[in-house]
Formats: sequence, C-alpha cells, structure tokens
Amino acid sequence: MASSNRRLLVYVLLSVVLLHGCSTYFTRVGDKGTGDATVTGQDKAEKTEESATTDFAPDTLYDLLVAELSGQHHQYDVALGNYLKQSHNTRDAGVARRAYDIAVYLGAYQASLDAALLWVDIVPQDIDALQAAANELIRDGKLERAAVFMKNALRLVKKTSRDSSVSFDILAANAEGLSSDERLSLLTTFDDILKDYPAEPSVILGKAILLQQGKNYQKALQLCDRLIRRDGNYVGALIVKGRILIQLEQISKAEKLFATAVRKNPGHIQLRLLYVRVLIQQQKSAVVKKQLGQLYRKYSDDEEVLLSIAMMAFDSRLLEEADRYFLLLLKNKRHRGISAWYLGQINEKKGQLQVAIDYYLQVTPGKRFVMAQLALSRLMAELGQQEDFIHHVHKARIRYPVYAVSLYLLEGEVLIEQKSYSEARKILSEGLERYPDNVNLLYSRAIAQEKTGNLSGLETDLKQILTIQPDNSAALNALGFTLVDKTTRLAEARQYIEKAYDLNSQDPAIIDSMGWLFYRLGNYDRALKFLKAAYEQFPDPEIAAHLGEVLWVSGQVNEALAVWQTVLNAFPDNVMIQETIHRLGAQTVYRNASQDSRESSKVSRTPEEAGHTKNQR
Repeated sequence: MASSNRRLLVYVLLSVVLLHGCSTYFTRVGDKGTGDATVTGQDKAEKTEESATTDFAPDTLYDLLVAELSGQHHQYDVALGNYLKQSHNTRDAGVARRAYDIAVYLGAYQASLDAALLWVDIVPQDIDALQAAANELIRDGKLERAAVFMKNALRLVKKTSRDSSVSFDILAANAEGLSSDERLSLLTTFDDILKDYPAEPSVILGKAILLQQGKNYQKALQLCDRLIRRDGNYVGALIVKGRILIQLEQISKAEKLFATAVRKNPGHIQLRLLYVRVLIQQQKSAVVKKQLGQLYRKYSDDEEVLLSIAMMAFDSRLLEEADRYFLLLLKNKRHRGISAWYLGQINEKKGQLQVAIDYYLQVTPGKRFVMAQLALSRLMAELGQQEDFIHHVHKARIRYPVYAVSLYLLEGEVLIEQKSYSEARKILSEGLERYPDNVNLLYSRAIAQEKTGNLSGLETDLKQILTIQPDNSAALNALGFTLVDKTTRLAEARQYIEKAYDLNSQDPAIIDSMGWLFYRLGNYDRALKFLKAAYEQFPDPEIAAHLGEVLWVSGQVNEALAVWQTVLNAFPDNVMIQETIHRLGAQTVYRNASQDSRESSKVSRTPEEAGHTKNQR
C-alpha cells in the first residue's frame, strides 16, 4: 500500500510539473532542415505526459520528476542525465524525445545524437524522429546514413500529406568537405531518391549544390534554372545560382540576380547579405553603405547579423561605419575579441596607433589572438614600447598557457629584431625546457645562435629538428647554407641543400642556396643559373647580394652593379649589399656608376672604405 501511494504521489507530481513547468525552459530552437519538427513547450508537455501514463516503475517516475525539477532549477546536466538514462531503460518515445530536446538546447551534441538515434529506433515511422536523427547524423558527418532517414521522412510526408518539408539541400550544403569519391557516392544516392521523387525541389537543389561543390557549374546552373522556371521566387535556388555565377566570375549577372531577389524578398537576410557582398566585389561603396544602413536599422538587435554588417563595412573601407558597429559589438562578451581586433585594424588604418594598441590588448583567446600579438609587437616597437610589449607577453604566457609556444616565439622574434640576441636565446631556451621537441622554437633558437656566432649551437638545434622531421626542407636548407657560408664542409652541405631542393624546388631561398653552393664550388655558370632564377622569383636583398657577387667575379660588372642598384633603390639602408660591395672592393666602380644614374643620392649610403669587413663567401 505504501509503495502504491508513493507511486501515485510521484505520478501526480510529475503530471503537474509536465503540464505547467515544461514550457518554461528548454525552448528548443529548430535545427536547419528540421521542417516543422520544432516542438513547443506545451506540445512537449502533452507528449511527455502521455509517457507518464505508461506503466513506469516508481524509480523511473522518480528520475523523471527529478529531471524536470532539476531543469526548472537550471541543473541541466542532471535533467539530461536522467532523461537519457530513462530513455534507454524504458525505450519510451516520449522520454527519448524529451532527452533529445534537452540535449539540443544544451548543445550536448553527442547526447543529442544518442537520443535521436534511440528515438527513431523506437518509432521508425515518426517523421520528427527521422528528421532529428538525420540532423544529428549530418552534424556528425554521416551524410549517407542521414540521407536514408531523410528519404524515409520524405516518403511519410508524401503518404500522410503532412504540411512539412525535408531539406535535402541542407544535407548537401554540409558535404563541402567530402572527397570526390564520397561526393560522387552521395550524388548517386540523390539520383536514386530522384527516381522516386523526380520533382522534389529540395532534392533537385541538393543535387545542384553537390554538383557546384564538384565544380560542375553548368549542370548545377541547369538544375537551378529548372527550379526557378517552376518558381521564380525560389530563394534557395536563387542563392545557389548567384553563388555559382560568382564562382564563374560573372559578377554583374550575380548582382542583377540578387538585386531582383532582394526587391521581391526584402526581409530575407541571407539574400541581402549576399547582395551586399557582391556589391563589395563591384566596389560600389555608396550602394553598400545604403544597404548596410538598412540592415542595421532592421537587425541592430541581432548580434550575428550586426557582426556581418560590421565586417562588410570594414571590407568596403567604410571605416566610420565599421567603427560604430564594432563598438556596439564590443559590449557583447561573445564577440568582444573579434570586435577588438577589427577596432585595432580600423584605428591603425587611421594612423591612431596608440588607440589601436589599446584595442589589440583587448583581443581575447581565439583565432585572432596570435595575430593581435603580432600587431602589438610591430606597433609597440614603432612607438618605442618594446619593454612594455615584453612585459605584456610574459603576463599573457602565464594567463593563456595554451598560447605559450606562440608567445615564446614572438618574444624571441622581438628580441632578435632589437639585436638582443643573447636575451632571445635565453627566452627561447626557456621555452624549449617546457617544449623540448617543438620544431618552431628550435628553429628560432638556431637563428639566435647564428646571430651570437654560436655555430655549433645552431648546428645542434637544426640537427635536432631533422631528427624529429627528417624532411623539413627549411631546416635542411638553413643547415646546408650555414655550412656553405661559414665552413669548408661543402660536401656535407651539398647533401643537405640538394635534399631540400628535391623536397621543395620552388622555394627561392633553397634555389638561392643551390646557387651559393655552386659558387663556393667554383662552378659560376651553374651558380648564376640558380641565383638568377631565385632573384626573378623573389628579388630580396640577400639574393641580390649573392647574384651581384657572382656576376661581379664572373666579369659581368655592369650586370652586378645594376642588380645592386635596383635593390638599393628599394632598400637604401641594406647592410648586406653594402658590405658585399665593400668586401669585393667595388665601392669606387659602384660610386662612379651611381653618379650617372637617376638615383645618385643612394651613393652616400654605401660603406666607407675603412669600415665593415666580412669573410669571403
């Protein structure tokens, strides 16, 4: 009798909670492609109340009551845990659905996948369960399996004449990362579905999207046009067609299509955003400004839309508008980091460097955090605030240990630029104590070792990299070049450089090393072949110094002078070229030649004959 009373009490309490409490929390936001699968709180209450009338054991009823009360008290983990447990114990569709709704609300995707698959296993002919399972499988990247559930849902929709849709285009849109073979397999699945439902718009559109992803643009356009002929205002088809036109660089056609679509659908946010992006490509700033203003007035309370508006204003160089929008977003914790980054960019473009620094310092961890630190190192050096930057990096490394390696590298780079080579080596060594096999830290310390004249240390660090990554072409090249430039171990150097060249024959630094190697071996013709190729690809001062030197010693004096002069026009204070000219005793010839050139003012920047010596390379 006591057990029966307890069970009745639990049932009554659960029924009350379900009827009056469910709609107050866990309001589910329907996922893309769910059609009318979105369930209101009251609907869920009624469905779960039906479950409560099932002949549940008292412990089950108790767990469900605890789950509902926990949810009302924001103890969502308890609510989800109890519902998942009891959905498996009871295999009741209503309990499984409730577990799914809670998991979706919480963003607990593994739990939502588990609950959805259980739900559809219990009621395989339920449209909502089929769509929920498909949604979760799409999220999990299981697109072929999702398509099976969606086909079953489509069959039931047609059979029951239910006012619902099955969004195969959403499934296709998630296939972007598939391999060619995987996409071809999915296309075959779509073709099979089209045999049964040849006029189903979302399946046709989904196939068009898959063809677009496979760069089969003409066939994709044909499918879009087929849908648009049937319904001239089919927004999904218009969007896909517009994107294909952009990919085909038919920007004017895309602009015309989106302009017409926006006039017919003024409230469709995705259409208008695409239209603005096309206008940006067309550099129509005045129209962009007008469109962004309209978007802002209508969607200023939507932080995601406001972020898109702000970023498009920035891309259009509408800095005042972008500044205003990002300042509004800066108040939002979720978008504070990205807003601070863009505000730093905006103020840097305005020349307000200290204001830019203040914003970069506010960038929170995320994909722009390291970029913000790089910007800080550059701007703070420009304003003479290097010590402040080093202090900032120290604090950031402690506060954000996940970025420790990047911050060690950045601090080392700043110290090297300051010519504080010993300090750089010290801080990079500290980093390597914590991360002994980090290739980037080893490479940076090797640079610092070379700057301090510690060639054995440089060799040790580079060889450790090659122990970890035997095919690291940058390390192979650096080690080989150093041996060519600083030692007589040319045979050993050749092995490293030629291996680097075999791995990456298009890298101008490696091509330059090949040229320098043959120069030191006395093969000037082969040296010039490589050095000219490197210089043509990347005319930086170091390669110009090497090419000029080999031209000079080969007797091609005028060609050497021309190369040096060209680079010194762009880099008038470059020490390496000046030292090369001095070391070769070419100062007088260079000075006389420069007097006849249009850039004769550069002569004063060559070194005096009494200064600067360097070993013959």
